[in-house]
Amino acid sequence: MATVMADAIRRIQIFSFGYEGWGNATPELVRSIDAVELERGYEPPIFVDVRIRRSGRAVGFRDSTFEEYLGEARYRWMRDLGNDSILTGEDEVRIHDPAAAAKLLALATEASDERRRIIYFCHCPTPSSCHRRNVGDLLLSAAGSAHAGLKLEEWPGGEPSMKVLRVDSKMLRQVRRGRRSVQLGSALPATDLLGLPWGSAVELRAEDGSSWITSGPARFSSGQWFVPALEGSAFSGAEEAHRAGQAFREKGGYDSRRR
Repeated sequence: MATVMADAIRRIQIFSFGYEGWGNATPELVRSIDAVELERGYEPPIFVDVRIRRSGRAVGFRDSTFEEYLGEARYRWMRDLGNDSILTGEDEVRIHDPAAAAKLLALATEASDERRRIIYFCHCPTPSSCHRRNVGDLLLSAAGSAHAGLKLEEWPGGEPSMKVLRVDSKMLRQVRRGRRSVQLGSALPATDLLGLPWGSAVELRAEDGSSWITSGPARFSSGQWFVPALEGSAFSGAEEAHRAGQAFREKGGYDSRRR
């Protein structure tokens, strides 16, 4: 019985996500996330919207657009976990109804029985400067009250890894000069790039040399997939890129949290 209980506790995992830059590419976003979760052995996730309001410039997330695209089974709007300060103009984060975190935890627990996980999201790109962090604090507290195990991560989660990516000499030169992205083409990339942990060290290897960047999950814009060069510069070796990735994660709040 103890082993069964421990296994059940370990299954509860929740991701947070900031959709900045994905407003015109929600089909590609959902395809990429679904592909990664399938590769990991999970069903397509449930997206939980924790914005206090759903207006904004991102077309794919404006009003009920994302809800209509996903359908009722895969979308929830938990306005109670939104930041009231967005409406009042205050600087300090104020979650509308902190008790709603228990409802989100309950939803994640139910979803885990179906091998399905939760991604709660808003617009902000960086976890540490977003009310997603406060929602995470409330989830950890709710898990403590429920005597449940919980792991929180910014999508796609995971610890930084090392990856080799073959590029042409022109792309390598451009990245060395400060280019912030490495183009991958129009086809959906492999899941190891779609699910690349934030702060990973990627070696860009061309015929005439190589350099390293710190990177994260592949993104989509203007008809092309790419991986970001997070620091806007290339590094001479893996160790330097790894240190930069760790600093990026620490500053941005990308490391996992557990209860």
